[in-house]
Amino acid sequence: MQKKPLDLSKLPGPKVEIINLIDVLITLVAFFLLTTVFADQLDQLQVNLPQVEAGVTHPVSTGILIEMDKKNNIYLNEPGQHVSKEELIRFLQKNAGRDLTVTIQADKDCNYEEVIRLLDLVRRCGYSRAALEVSRN
Repeated sequence: MQKKPLDLSKLPGPKVEIINLIDVLITLVAFFLLTTVFADQLDQLQVNLPQVEAGVTHPVSTGILIEMDKKNNIYLNEPGQHVSKEELIRFLQKNAGRDLTVTIQADKDCNYEEVIRLLDLVRRCGYSRAALEVSRN
């Protein structure tokens, strides 16, 4: 009797199963994205924005943020950094060559004339993209 060699199929190569870890990875990525986005917005000046029924909010991360409180004090980019109009003009003129959006957050109790003067000052400094931010109902 002649012996036949066994014909065994080749075993598949080893696999690293990461499917079970994908949900953990996505959760960690989402956590880090959300915490870094909100980390720099925690200490902003509390401005009571006027409300509208339908409006568009503008991102301030790509431009200059100017805030005005109800006493018509002007704050630039950082909460607590009070600036005079002359300092604001110097800052705006220094950065005028860049393509930046200027977002103005003015308290709803501000003097309307002061808000318009601030918007006019931004336009005179060479910025064509300026927006007044509002909050939605």
